[in-house]
Amino acid sequence: MKLSIIVPIYNVEKYISKSLESIKKYTPKDCEILLIDDGTTDESGKIAKEFESLDNRFKYYHKENGGLSDARNFGIKKATGDFVCFFDSDDLIDENFLLAIENMDTDADVNWYGYTAFYLKNTKKIELEDDCFSGGEIFKALEISTRKNSACTKIFKKSFITNNNLYFNSGFAEDFNMTGRMMLYAKKIHTHNLSYYLYVAEREGSIMNVYKKRRFFEIIDQARNLYLEMQQVKTNRKLKKRICQYIGFNILSNYRFVKFLNKDEREECFKYLEKNKYLVKTQKRFVLKMVVLFGRIFGFKNTFKFVK
Repeated sequence: MKLSIIVPIYNVEKYISKSLESIKKYTPKDCEILLIDDGTTDESGKIAKEFESLDNRFKYYHKENGGLSDARNFGIKKATGDFVCFFDSDDLIDENFLLAIENMDTDADVNWYGYTAFYLKNTKKIELEDDCFSGGEIFKALEISTRKNSACTKIFKKSFITNNNLYFNSGFAEDFNMTGRMMLYAKKIHTHNLSYYLYVAEREGSIMNVYKKRRFFEIIDQARNLYLEMQQVKTNRKLKKRICQYIGFNILSNYRFVKFLNKDEREECFKYLEKNKYLVKTQKRFVLKMVVLFGRIFGFKNTFKFVK
C-alpha cells in the first residue's frame, strides 16, 4: 500500500518550513509527498525545492496559478499511490498520522479522522467515533460529521476519486462540496477516534480571517452543484435527506457571517439566498429549524434581524 500526500503551495513563506518539517517527521518512509507550487509569488517555491533536495520522498511541481482545487486536482493526477491525502502548507500534523496509516482500513473508500483547531483565543479538538459505515448506512457517517468537511482529515482510495470523477470544484467551500459528493458514491467509510491534523484556523492572511460577499455566493453555488448531482445519482432516500440537511446546515452556518459585510453586500447576499432558498431544507437543531421556518415565511433578510 503506497500513500501519496498532496500539498498545494501558494504564498505561505512564513509557515511552509514548519509545515513541511512536520510532514517530513511524521510520514512513512515509503510514501511520496507532492509539493504543488500553484504559481506562488514569494519564497515558498524556493523553500519547497530545498525539501525536495534533502528528502527523495518530496517531489516538487510548478504550475500556473489556478487556486487550491486546481492544485489538488493536479496532484491527484500526478500521484502514484494507492491512497491519497491532502495537507495545507500552513498547517501541521503530529505523530498520530503514523498511527493512522498503520491502522487504516484499506478496504474503505475513505478513512476519516478528527483534528485540532488553533484559534487566536482558544484551541478546539474535534473528534469522531470509531465506526464503519457501508451500504444503506452510509448516511450515518455524515450524521456524526456535520462540522468536519475538511479534505485534510481524510485518506482516500485514489481509485475512488478517479473512478467517480470526485475532483475538487473550484472556488470557496470546495471541501464542503467534495464531502457531500463523496457520500453519494462511497461504498464504505471508516471513521476513527484519532486526530493527527493541526489546523491553524486564524492567522494573518488566513482564508477564514476576512469574510467576503463572494464566499457566501460560492457556498450557495457549491451547494447547488451538490444538490443537482445528487438528483442524478441513484441512492437511498435516507442519504438524500441527510445530504439535504447537510447542504442547508452549511449555508446557514455562513448566513450568520453576513453581518460582517456592508449594507449593500448584505442585501445582495439576501437576494441570492432567496433565489436559492430551496436548498435550505428542514434542520434537526431547533434554532436552525426556526431560522428555516421564519426564513420561508418572512424572508431571510427579515429573519436575519433576529438571528445575527
